[in-house]
Amino acid sequence: MAAGGDLEAPAVASAVDTLDANSVALSEAIGSVYGDEAGQQFLELWRNHIGFFVEYTLGGATGDVAMQDAAAQKLDDYRADFGAFVDSATGGELPADAVAENLQVHVDTLIEAIDAVLAGSPDVFPKLREAA
Repeated sequence: MAAGGDLEAPAVASAVDTLDANSVALSEAIGSVYGDEAGQQFLELWRNHIGFFVEYTLGGATGDVAMQDAAAQKLDDYRADFGAFVDSATGGELPADAVAENLQVHVDTLIEAIDAVLAGSPDVFPKLREAA
């Protein structure tokens, strides 16, 4: 993220466009298995969760701890929402609680990587690799 959280910077805009194209591709894959409605539900949930990570990052880049805390809470809520979506899409084969629990690793490792980037930590790349 550009210094100060400049979301209009060309590099940021390009990253956002690429990330959203990947999100759409994922939603199309989900839709091909579970139907178009599920694909659209997935896309909304997925885009929202990306936005929560952006809010967390922006809060860190601008020193807004309250924004980071709110984004972390939204990510926690997202885990439950996404778990319910997967539970419904799979007819209970993947229970909501198990999905939400497994998403905790995703959220935690990505937040650790974001924090490392914001801090200029020398272990950014291992943390990014772990998050990936």
